[in-house]
Amino acid sequence: MKRIITLIIAITAVATAFCREIKGIVVGENGTLLDYVNVVLYRDSIYMTGTVTDTVGAFSLNTDIQGKLTAKISFVGYETYTAAIPNSGNLGTIKLVPTTVALREVVVSVTRPSTTMKGNAL
Repeated sequence: MKRIITLIIAITAVATAFCREIKGIVVGENGTLLDYVNVVLYRDSIYMTGTVTDTVGAFSLNTDIQGKLTAKISFVGYETYTAAIPNSGNLGTIKLVPTTVALREVVVSVTRPSTTMKGNAL
């Protein structure tokens, strides 16, 4: 029985040794915490895994993928942020920059119906 418990503990320790945690916090322009920001990991422009930030702007990904990884962080109304993942896996605080999109002119047109209802008659 002691050997089985020791074996389970050893396997768990070895499995977590190969796993790497990638974490960080995403903030907006005024330091406001951004929730539900998309965080995606790529290796050589191939999608590996992804997550979204929680309500306090933090994210954490556990992955056993080795090699050079790149994080792409995107949110509506902000420019996409791309960074290489350091060996520590800690991206720290990431500040997203707001973006603006200029729209062309908008044309509003209306047409009047050719028939109308008046009482019970058309």
